[in-house]
Amino acid sequence: MKKTKATLDRFEGDFAVVLVGSQSLNIPKKMMPESVREGDVVYITITNDKTETESQEELARSLLNEVLKED
Repeated sequence: MKKTKATLDRFEGDFAVVLVGSQSLNIPKKMMPESVREGDVVYITITNDKTETESQEELARSLLNEVLKED
């Protein structure tokens, strides 16, 4: 898991623009805490879920096999 420090720069429509160093990211406003304000420091955490990935891969394989199955 990686946690990255960012600063909320501004809101534009349905997006929060956050600055990570010199890069800006548009994040849907609905994903931000309600209490966050322009200038606040926020943390972005991105993780992966291996179990969910494997589940989606299995579903995709199953659907592909079903489509390719010869009658």
